Amino acid sequence: MKKIILLFAITIALYSCEKENVQQELSSDAVGKTTDESQEIDRYFGVFSTFDSELHGEIRIKEESKNHYSATVELIDSEVLTFRGLKNKHSNLVDFKGNRGSFSIDFSENSNRSAISFLVDGKEGYIKTYKEPLGGGGGILTGIYIDDIDPNFYGNWDLISFGTMEPVFGLFLIDDIVISHLTTDFYSDDNPAEWDNFIDECFSGFPFERAATNGFDFTLAQDQVATFNGVITNWSMNIDQSGFGYDPMTCGPSPTHGTWSRNGRTGTLMLL
Repeated sequence: MKKIILLFAITIALYSCEKENVQQELSSDAVGKTTDESQEIDRYFGVFSTFDSELHGEIRIKEESKNHYSATVELIDSEVLTFRGLKNKHSNLVDFKGNRGSFSIDFSENSNRSAISFLVDGKEGYIKTYKEPLGGGGGILTGIYIDDIDPNFYGNWDLISFGTMEPVFGLFLIDDIVISHLTTDFYSDDNPAEWDNFIDECFSGFPFERAATNGFDFTLAQDQVATFNGVITNWSMNIDQSGFGYDPMTCGPSPTHGTWSRNGRTGTLMLL
């Protein structure tokens, strides 16, 4: 996969509250925190979803004290779920419970920090988390994919950023992609360190070493490659400064935010 780049501008009043929250998480999480404070507390963020995608959003987890954790989930519709976690005495798992359900995650260094068990609102699902960098930052952009011909071939398509800035353009890098497949599986990119360069023919005419976006209203991610469960997926995402999709070949409008192809299938991408 290529690293995509996220540039989050100052919050615009016309943006939804969800957009404001994502921008703030990526660009100003560290305000008011000292390095010592960040070092004392383990924090994680990532993707939370039921397999039917009815509950889909970002999860943030904090170690409140030794062996005690709190988790907050902000869903796409802005609903918030909360859970309390306790380190299991007999394993590396932290067991979380809330009014809506429960899940367990192994946060040890050699684990993939995904949910071992998940049952929320009586539904199975998945969680993929990442350790938050010192000083804060990191966030996700939620999206979906669907097959052009088969409407039953679909899933979530979520972009992950650790909040690292690219020094030349002042952009944020995307470090991983997490997708769900149908209603049973989820995968992250097998090769998240890889990225592909391209030339932006429609706006700047500039060659980009890495794909770029300023969040929700401008995204350049042309001719990218990701590998999910050993299968290569070619994909592109192109969103203009007004938040509308465009065709990178003609620079004209497009009804979608992007496209993908995999194993003879083709389909579309939309950020939510």
